Amino acid sequence: MKKIFIAFMALVTLAACNETSMPQTNEMGSFKVSVEDVADDYITKASADFDVNTFNVEITGPYFEWKGVYGDMPEVFEDVPSGPYEIVVASPGQKTAAFDQPAVGGRHEFSVKTDEITSVQVLCTIQNVKVTISPTDDFFKELSTYTITVSNGKSAENSLIWTNQDLAGANYALLNKENVNTAKAGYFAVAEALDIYVTGYRAISDEEAVYEGRISPIAAKDHFVLNLHAKTTGQIGGDGATKGISIDIDYSLNEKEEDIHVPGFSEIPVDGPDDPSLGGDDEVKGLSLEWPANPSYDTYELKSAYTEEEVTLAVNAENCIAGFVVKIASPTAPFLATVQAIPGSTVEGDYVVLDLLKAETAEAMSFLPSGDQLLNKTRVDFPLSSLLPLIIAFDPELGSVHSFVMEVKDTAGQVLTKTLHFEYLGN
Repeated sequence: MKKIFIAFMALVTLAACNETSMPQTNEMGSFKVSVEDVADDYITKASADFDVNTFNVEITGPYFEWKGVYGDMPEVFEDVPSGPYEIVVASPGQKTAAFDQPAVGGRHEFSVKTDEITSVQVLCTIQNVKVTISPTDDFFKELSTYTITVSNGKSAENSLIWTNQDLAGANYALLNKENVNTAKAGYFAVAEALDIYVTGYRAISDEEAVYEGRISPIAAKDHFVLNLHAKTTGQIGGDGATKGISIDIDYSLNEKEEDIHVPGFSEIPVDGPDDPSLGGDDEVKGLSLEWPANPSYDTYELKSAYTEEEVTLAVNAENCIAGFVVKIASPTAPFLATVQAIPGSTVEGDYVVLDLLKAETAEAMSFLPSGDQLLNKTRVDFPLSSLLPLIIAFDPELGSVHSFVMEVKDTAGQVLTKTLHFEYLGN
C-alpha cells in the first residue's frame, strides 16, 4: 500500500518572564507524520466528500504548539522538547445538524523521547449521531401529507425536517415512497436527547395525526433508524504498522432501530368512503376537551370578533390537569413570528409551541389561560376570543386556514389532542 510521508519542522519559543528553563539540547526528540491512502476507502464507503488534507490538527506539548490543517504540516518536527504531547484531529465544517454530513475526529496522547523519533497513530471516528427515516407502507398509505422533524435542541439550527411537501431550505429534505431508499440521512451533534415530532393528514378524511417522542441517551456513532407506522384507532482504522501519525476514518456505527406508531385515526379502511361524522382525535377516558358551539370540530370561520361562548372550549380532567400545550400553525408569517417571540416558545416543524405551564410562558401570557389557572384543575373554560382576532391584525390572506393543536395531559399520564381549524373569509 502506498504511504505518503510528510515532513515538518516547528519553531519553539520560550516565555521571557518565567523561571522554568527550556530543556537542554540533550533533552530533545523528534516525531513525524504520515497518512495512508486507505483513508480514501473509508470515505468512499461513507459516501462523504472528505479530504484528509483539509482536517484541522492541533498538537500541544511542553513549550510547543502547532495548529493548522493536515495538508500544511511540514515534514518533520525536529528537536522538540521531550515530554507528553496531545494531538487533536477534526474534519472541517462540523455543524449542529445537517443532512449527509458525518463529522469525524480523534485525539491521542503520546510522549516524545530524548534522541528518538516517535511515531503516533490517530484513529478518527464518527463524532455525531446519524438518523435515517424509514416509513412503512402503511405510513405512506394512510397519510397524504406529513412532516417529520428531528431536533437535538431548541433553535432552528438544531432541527432537520423530512417531508413530502415542496419546501426549500438547507434543513428540509424530500421524503416519499419513490425515494425512501435514497433519502438523505440526518447527522446531529451529540446532545442530551433527540426529540421527534411527526405531523400528518390522513388521505381520505384529512384528519390530523400528531406524534411526539424522545430518544435518550444518545452517543457518538449511534445510528437511529426510525421506522414510521401510521396506525388506526384500535390497532396497536489503521493497522498500526505505519510510522508516524496515521489518520484513518472509521465509519462503523451502532445500529439502533426505533419503531414509531403515529396515532389518531378512526378505524376505517383507507379505500373506504369518507365519513364526515368522524372526529379528528382520540378520546381519552376521564379527559375531554369539548367545543359546545362546534361539537364536531368542523373548520370554523376566523373573524375579527366573537362572543365568548362561540370559541370557548370546556376542559374536563377527572385526574386533574398536569400539562397543557398549544401548537399554532399559520400561513400569516408576521402573526406566527409574534407568537414565537413569547418567552418559552419553541418550534416543531410548521408549528410554534406554547407550553402554558412553563413559568416564563405563563408569566407573559395575556390572551390564554395559563399557569395556576390550569395546573391541577379538574374543569377549566378555555376561551380563544382574545387570541383569534389577533390574526386579523396581521392581514391574513382570504381563504387562509390557521390551525391550533390543543394537547391536554392529566396526572395519570393520559394525553388528549384536539385540532381546531379557522378559515379567514374576510369578516
